[in-house]
Amino acid sequence: MKTPTGLRGGRGGNGGLGLAAKKSTDVPGPLRLLYLDECKVHCHPRLAKVWQRRGRPLRVPAAGEDGKFVVFGALDYASGQIVWQLSPSKDGTTCVAFLDHLVAAFPEGPLVVVLDNVGYHKGRLAKDWWLAHHDRVRPLWLPAYAPALNLLERVWGYVKDKLSCHRWWADQAALEAATAHQLSRLQARFQQPDSGCIALVHNFCEAA
Repeated sequence: MKTPTGLRGGRGGNGGLGLAAKKSTDVPGPLRLLYLDECKVHCHPRLAKVWQRRGRPLRVPAAGEDGKFVVFGALDYASGQIVWQLSPSKDGTTCVAFLDHLVAAFPEGPLVVVLDNVGYHKGRLAKDWWLAHHDRVRPLWLPAYAPALNLLERVWGYVKDKLSCHRWWADQAALEAATAHQLSRLQARFQQPDSGCIALVHNFCEAA
């Protein structure tokens, strides 16, 4: 399958389908736990909490049409590494393209991918992909309406706060470059690091 035009990616990157495990005499490698999610990034400002009078919602004037793009991402829980890819949209085709990018980033050992139940994660293209890779990649579906269980949601909030909180971008290409730069230098740890480890760009155990 060809990668859709406009995809750019980097790395910092079954239950429900009824898939039978492939029998093998090989000794399995260490299991890698990955949290997968995607989010939209907008050129128009992201509005955070602000003071306002009761009954008078704050209105922020928009400057022209809103530009936006999608970031697909996966977090390796053990290392804090983030594998990511920019896309013009989110659908079955771009989802499968990111899954290909993900297995290329982690070419060895079994992968368990934690993700939500959005339609294109389980659509025809995605289902064919899960079946084709079921020997080493298994999805772990989250309950419906439980985004807080996906640790990558906190990463998206952090990135958006840094890039677009109350800030308008006139140049979408510049916003895409800034997003790529932010993700390429970010690690996200959700467990307390050892005392002798190298300091991380951001340690998410403080917000857990």
